Amino acid sequence: MRSLLIAPFGAELGVLRQILQEAGLPATSTVDLGAGIALARASLSGFDAAVVVLPKERNRRGLPAVLIETGIAAARELPLLLIVPPDEAVPSALATVQAVKADVANREALSLHVGLFARSLEAETEEPSSPSPLSQPTLTSEAADAFEARLAALATSPLAERGRSIESLVMDILLAAGANVEAEPHDRDRGVDAAAVIPGEEQRLGLLVIEVKDRLDRASRTAAERRLQSYVLESRAGLGLLIYATSTTKGPTPTMPLVFSMSIDQLIAELRHRPLGTILVRARNEAIHRM
Repeated sequence: MRSLLIAPFGAELGVLRQILQEAGLPATSTVDLGAGIALARASLSGFDAAVVVLPKERNRRGLPAVLIETGIAAARELPLLLIVPPDEAVPSALATVQAVKADVANREALSLHVGLFARSLEAETEEPSSPSPLSQPTLTSEAADAFEARLAALATSPLAERGRSIESLVMDILLAAGANVEAEPHDRDRGVDAAAVIPGEEQRLGLLVIEVKDRLDRASRTAAERRLQSYVLESRAGLGLLIYATSTTKGPTPTMPLVFSMSIDQLIAELRHRPLGTILVRARNEAIHRM
C-alpha cells in the first residue's frame, strides 16, 4: 500500500514518514506530483490513502493548497487521515474526516492512530464489501467458555501480573469478536490502552478508544470515564469503551456521554448472543441521547 502525503511547505515530516513506513504505508508527497490544483492532473491510481497535515495557526499561508489537495484526494475516493495541531479546531469542511490531534513530530501520539488507520485499509482490501450486522461474528460457546475460564483464573494471579493479563484478555475478546485492534505499548500511558474499528461499522461508529481497568469503585470509575470522555472528544473518536474486571459499585451508575462502560463478564455474555458491532452501535446511540 502507498499513501499520498499532503502537508504545508516547510513541515517537518521525518517522524511521520517513518511511522507511515513502519505501518506499511510509505508516503509520497504531493510536492512530487503536483501542488494545489495541479494535483488534479496527476494520476493517483497507485495510492491507497491520503494523510493530511494541517498547518499551525501561525503558518496558515499553506492552508489553501492543503485544502485543495485534500479535496482532490477525497474526490478520487482515497480514505483520509487528518493530523491536526493540538489545541486547534478542525476546519468545518473536514468535520467528517477521521482525525487525530497531535504534533506532527510526536511519535507516541501518532503511532496508535496511524497503525489502526493502516489496519483498517488492509481490512477493506481483504473484504471489499462491508459485512452486515447479521453476518458479523458472535462468540462461539467454546470461545466464550474459554474466555470466562481465563477471567476466573485471574482472581488468583499475582497482583503484579493482573493488569497486563486483563488487558490481554480484553484485546483477545475484541479480536475474536471481529474487531481490528491496535494496542498501545505498555511502556506508554496516555489514558487509553487501545484503539479499534469494527469492520462494516466504520461509518456509524468511527474510531473506538479503549481503556481497561482491574477493580473500580464509584469514584475511580467516574474519574476513568471522565478521562476517557476527554480523550474521545479531543481525538474526535466515535466512542470510548471502559472495560473492567470487577466493580464495587452497586446499582445503576450514571454514565458519561460518548463513553460505554462494561465489565468483562458482561462483555462475554453479550457476545454470546449479539455481534460486537450491534452492541456498540446501540451503546453509541444511547451515548448520543445522553449528550
